[in-house]
Amino acid sequence: YLERDVLTKLRNKQYLLVNAFEAPALAMLLAGFMRFSESGVAYSFRGSENIPPFLFISIIVALFLGLSVSAEEILRDQSLLKRERFLQVKWHHYVHAKLSVVATVSLIHAAGFVAVSHFILHIPSFFLSHMLVMFVVALFGNVLGLVISAWFKSAKVIYIVIPLLVIP
Repeated sequence: YLERDVLTKLRNKQYLLVNAFEAPALAMLLAGFMRFSESGVAYSFRGSENIPPFLFISIIVALFLGLSVSAEEILRDQSLLKRERFLQVKWHHYVHAKLSVVATVSLIHAAGFVAVSHFILHIPSFFLSHMLVMFVVALFGNVLGLVISAWFKSAKVIYIVIPLLVIP
């Protein structure tokens, strides 16, 4: 399961491209807006009032990224799962493989987001803590995405449900 899922993702160049640049692009956008200072005053991390809102929004971004990576995974494999259910293959092996792949992608997303945003905002020594929190929230999003992928039978419904889970 793991090898098949990894190979499928590696062969999809569009998937790789979007996932490589999604988190850094969101970090550049968010950090660019948060790097604000009064007219004539130089930006400094310590003097910025926008760091707490930035940290809060970055957690929402982590949840969104985790959900978006995993939301369609099980739905996409329905025909494969039907065949393998007939062969009596263990379900938990499939789930562990899916979770391993999406967790790895989420770890890369967390590292990319934190690296870019910390560079732009000149955040001094918070990298590992911020990355760990981002990764754990994204991992929760991965699990939640796999659950909604198993529950709903349409990709349209899944992508309608994602904002309902992220916004509250």
